[in-house]
Amino acid sequence: MRVFLAGASGVIGQRLVPRLVHAGHQVGGMTRSPGKTELLRRLGAEPIVCDVFDGEALIRAVRDFKPDVILNELTDLPDDVTKIGEHASLNARIRTEGNQNLIEAARQSGSPRILAQSVAWQLPDGPDARAVAELERSVLAQGGVVLRYGMFYGPGTYNEQKPPEGPRIQIDRAAQRTVEALGQPTGVVLISDQPTTGSKPTLSTPMLVLAFLATGTLTLTGCLAAQKAATRPAAQETITDLMSKGLAGDPGREVLMYTVDFPPGYSSPVHRHNAQVSVYILEGSVVMQVRGGKEVTLRPGQTFYEGPDNIHVVSRNASATGPAKFLVFLIHKKGDPLVIPAQ
Repeated sequence: MRVFLAGASGVIGQRLVPRLVHAGHQVGGMTRSPGKTELLRRLGAEPIVCDVFDGEALIRAVRDFKPDVILNELTDLPDDVTKIGEHASLNARIRTEGNQNLIEAARQSGSPRILAQSVAWQLPDGPDARAVAELERSVLAQGGVVLRYGMFYGPGTYNEQKPPEGPRIQIDRAAQRTVEALGQPTGVVLISDQPTTGSKPTLSTPMLVLAFLATGTLTLTGCLAAQKAATRPAAQETITDLMSKGLAGDPGREVLMYTVDFPPGYSSPVHRHNAQVSVYILEGSVVMQVRGGKEVTLRPGQTFYEGPDNIHVVSRNASATGPAKFLVFLIHKKGDPLVIPAQ
């Protein structure tokens, strides 16, 4: 399928892109930040720069991509948790006006199916709670699917070290179960580590759209802080492009050179590159291992190699307090995703 992913550069969006590509889908990754296009391209998406509040531009973008599915993973929350209260109205706007603009773009572009992010816990009465209710009503009225996520935890979220109280979902599992939910019929899908029945996404009927899952007393700051994990790019690896050039004598392949910065304690998911990859450590210490090989701790000046068929099972910053940085020299087929999720 062709999937138009709104919010592709967020924490869950960055995990969704390679999983969608690996599942055989073509992904249009929408971001309002031109600086995120290279990252999205490397993850395997076709970058689409567009502001969801620019209705006409959004319609053009959706029409041009011709999606089978629109996946709405948009939120608007600050990097600074202390300012979350100030952003309640902004987050409410993206869930109402922003979501409605996506629905209108779908109507004018062949009516692709719509799946949209919601929350699986009870929000205090206020603009965000009312916006969530409106989002769910409007998506279901279009025959879409509401994705009620538990609170995210894991790398890049506010809950990196300790899982929050339920309902909760580890960020990588949330991305994988979102991909699995693409084929769900109209309704509400619960994506949580504590499903009510079985281990698959739990489907409820549209009549239950306003029946939020109560999880005890939560303050507005606490609820919004957990939901911030859906888009907050903190503690993610940073990729800086240095060079991209066609390989002389082989027009179907290209050479890429870029640096990767790992924040303290960062560990990347298991993956592979359909490429020849050479790594040179610039600063800090990085632990690396391919399946069947020995785990090694690399320091500045040391190198590491992996081939197209290697599964990269360990790639993490050895330090919990200091950053790490390395240079990557990669040769691959033009158009191939930079990273392919693996088990």
